[in-house]
Amino acid sequence: MFRRIFEKLVLAQIEEKTILRPCQFGFKRGYDTQSNILCVEAAREQGACNRIITDYMEAYDSPRWSLLTQKLQCYGLPPILPRIVVNLILREMYSMLIVNGIQLKKIRLNKGLFHGSLLSPVLFNIFVDDLLQGLHQESATAGNKFPAVMYADHLLLLWRTESEALSMWIFLQNWNSDNLMKLKLPKCSYITLGERYSLLESQGLSLQLTHKHLGVFLTAGGFD
Repeated sequence: MFRRIFEKLVLAQIEEKTILRPCQFGFKRGYDTQSNILCVEAAREQGACNRIITDYMEAYDSPRWSLLTQKLQCYGLPPILPRIVVNLILREMYSMLIVNGIQLKKIRLNKGLFHGSLLSPVLFNIFVDDLLQGLHQESATAGNKFPAVMYADHLLLLWRTESEALSMWIFLQNWNSDNLMKLKLPKCSYITLGERYSLLESQGLSLQLTHKHLGVFLTAGGFD
């Protein structure tokens, strides 16, 4: 109980000091699934009616503590907050495997966000925030104001041309490699009003006509 109270106090401080990309809609005050859907619709009205749908593998279990610690320290937070988070949930620890009362081995833990922790959602948002920044920079020359939107680990890339889509996809793959995150590639796809795109399909993306996004069916023509 005391840990949860302490996490609430730390969370309030992080939320007050943290400025996340406006295209992040998960676990933020004033943002919700409806905001995410409205942003996707606004992008469609401005011409970005094509989408790449991604699916992360064990998204919350994958962030490396060393990388997250670096991002926290570079985020402009008061120095005491990253230190508190590191000591609270990112410090070195071990898990023990016990079978029939016999301890077999200790497993060193160095990644993953704790399920049930009040801090985990905002820590995940901070971990992926530079991904969204990079995606926006990749798409800036195309005049696309809404190239990517994210709700928790649900990421959509919104694009106009195949070259723009390919540039963002390659950036995403490079970011995943640098940050030791993995996509479920067979579940990643794209939706378009036009013809099939061979360059995207060469990257392992398949054409899809509709996709259920945050409980609503998404097509290239909008939400059904």
